[in-house]
Amino acid sequence: MMHYQEVLRITAEPACAASLAAIIGPLREEISGRTVGILACGSNISLVRYDSLLKDFNIN
Repeated sequence: MMHYQEVLRITAEPACAASLAAIIGPLREEISGRTVGILACGSNISLVRYDSLLKDFNIN
C-alpha cells in the first residue's frame, strides 16, 4: 500500500496492493527481465479504515 502511496501517489487498499506486492516481493526473481502487467483493483475502503491498517502494521 505504501509503495502505491509514496511512489505512484495512488491510495490503494490491501486487495488492490496485493498484485504489486507479489511482483516486487516473492515473484521478483521469477519475472525479472520480463514485461509484466498487473490489474490493480479492489474494493472501496474508508480513510479511517485505511489509516487503521497502516497503524496496525506499523506502516505509518
